[in-house]
Amino acid sequence: FRKYINSSLSFLEIKHKNNKGRTIKKRIESTPEEVSKPQVVQFLEEVSPYKVNEIQENLGVHYHRITLVNRTSPERLTIDINLQFQGNDKLITFPKIAIAEVTQPTVKYNRFKTKYLHLQKTINQYDLFTINHSQQSTTKYSMA
Repeated sequence: FRKYINSSLSFLEIKHKNNKGRTIKKRIESTPEEVSKPQVVQFLEEVSPYKVNEIQENLGVHYHRITLVNRTSPERLTIDINLQFQGNDKLITFPKIAIAEVTQPTVKYNRFKTKYLHLQKTINQYDLFTINHSQQSTTKYSMA
């Protein structure tokens, strides 16, 4: 279940990943208290392999979300802050962590490949330099 605080709307959401790694979300307006209503039961059985009596709440996730939308292209940035996880009578909070997600419909997976390869090359050169420098220092000191 997902509740949108600003609009006071609540949905039962079912998410599946398809064979291309894309997440498909289906939802129905509902609250946890309405889970046994006929239309919610039917929705759950149509879009998931589970029946209502086979599911239970086991983890609550609470956060504040900031959404930034690009006005000129179909993309958005969501930033989740004040993360809280609640389950097994425990509450764990992460006040100093944020989760950011960029959503764009037509992004190629290798968009950052050239920058990644350049960064990896730089890291490898640094590692090689520090290993060589360390060996030279060791050799220098061991001969003294």
